[in-house]
Amino acid sequence: MGIDCSAEVHCNPRRTDWESFRTDLLGSLCNVTDKITNFMDLETASRQFQDAFAYNENCPPTMKRNNRNISWWNQDLADRRRKVRRLFNAAKKSGNWTDCKRTLTDYNKAFRQAKRESWRRHCEEIEKAPECTRLHRILSKGEQSAVSSIQHENGEYTTTEKGTLEELLRVHFPGSEIILEPSGGWDGLELECPIWKGSREDWAVCKRVISYDKLKLAVFAFQPYKSPGIEGIMPIMLQQGFKLLAGGLLMLLRASLVLGYIPISWRHIRVVFIPKPGKPLSQAKSLRPISFMSFILKTLEKLLGRDIRGGVLVEKPLHQNWFAYRAGMSTETALFQVVNRLEKPLNQREMALGAFLDIEGAFDSTSFHAIITAARECGLEETCCRWVGSMLESRLVHTSLMGSS
Repeated sequence: MGIDCSAEVHCNPRRTDWESFRTDLLGSLCNVTDKITNFMDLETASRQFQDAFAYNENCPPTMKRNNRNISWWNQDLADRRRKVRRLFNAAKKSGNWTDCKRTLTDYNKAFRQAKRESWRRHCEEIEKAPECTRLHRILSKGEQSAVSSIQHENGEYTTTEKGTLEELLRVHFPGSEIILEPSGGWDGLELECPIWKGSREDWAVCKRVISYDKLKLAVFAFQPYKSPGIEGIMPIMLQQGFKLLAGGLLMLLRASLVLGYIPISWRHIRVVFIPKPGKPLSQAKSLRPISFMSFILKTLEKLLGRDIRGGVLVEKPLHQNWFAYRAGMSTETALFQVVNRLEKPLNQREMALGAFLDIEGAFDSTSFHAIITAARECGLEETCCRWVGSMLESRLVHTSLMGSS
């Protein structure tokens, strides 16, 4: 009748002492340079800014119990189990097992009923997106360890975890180059020195794109406890320390946009490959890459995206039948329009003819040059185009599989 709940030590961000966090943050920010004139200054400032976050020192370690598989357990069952144990101990001394057996039977009935109701309740709520996502991850988690061999285009299979990872990166990140971590760490990576130092026009653009009010909206638009990137900075840290961080963030983000340069600490992206439901795990395209980026980089990306939607796309809007990556538009929207157009002639007893074209890997295979060219043709300023190109081309993707990375 026992419940086996495995436990592990971890830091729960919801139990962080944020007052202490802000105090330590204030002291650490004194070490961040307050002037950026070139890309080396930006590298130094971004590294110092990242080192200022002393999260683990303000979050007490706790025991995390893995109880996701016993969502049906409740206080009533706990009380019933406690009563059964008490009567069992009493029956061993008295020899009268009647009350113990009756109570045990009632407990077992309540036990099974709680499990049935929990599953029924979960099925009724399955249409909610977060629950669907969690269910998919639970079902696919057990198969993740089985992803050890991927089929090449020539029909052969990978024989090592490293080969599997290389094939996954080749398919999902075409044109990328596999590099090994330098002996001195990623901070010792040889940098390409940009010669552009920014003009008055660049500074005018960056001040329009990045302001205090816009920065605040962007930072607080994130869900507080979303999974962080490799650097470990969660949105809640930026939100809790925003008043202290705002000046440094404005300086870093504006300098990055003007110089068209992404600091090394922002480039690292952790990628996890999740199986698509119903697809064979031997195919690279049966796995979907999920990227965990730096939230500092995502903040600037969000600011630039908002400026583009409120400027360039107002003057030159996307086609009305463009459904990808647009707020309020989705696959369901596209299907609704197709079904609506098909139903009209069918209701009038006419013929309906449809032609469907599937471009394999349309977004994955789009070259960076084509993206930047399209942005320029839409009227996006060179300042923004230069930064977007740098962001796309300088990413450092990290992934691992069964101990290999």
